[in-house]
Amino acid sequence: MSNPVLISEQFERAAYSLQESLTRFSDPASQLSVDIERFERSVESFQESVNKLATVLGMQAENDQRKVLGHSMAYTADDFQ
Repeated sequence: MSNPVLISEQFERAAYSLQESLTRFSDPASQLSVDIERFERSVESFQESVNKLATVLGMQAENDQRKVLGHSMAYTADDFQ
C-alpha cells in the first residue's frame, strides 16, 4: 500500500485527467477515436485511485475506532507503506 498522501495526490491527478478527457469531447477539432481511448485510460486510472483511497481511508477508520475503544492498532505504519 502506498503512502496516503501519495494516493491522495494520485487521486487528484486522475480526477484532473478525467475532467480534461471529458472536456476534449466537446472540441470539434479532436479525433473521436483518440479521445475515447484517452478517456478510457482516464476512467481506469480514476477507478484505481478511488479504490486505493477507499482502502487507505478504511484502514485509518479502523485504527481510529480501535483507538477510541482502547485496543491496539489494526494497521501499523508498515501496512500503509
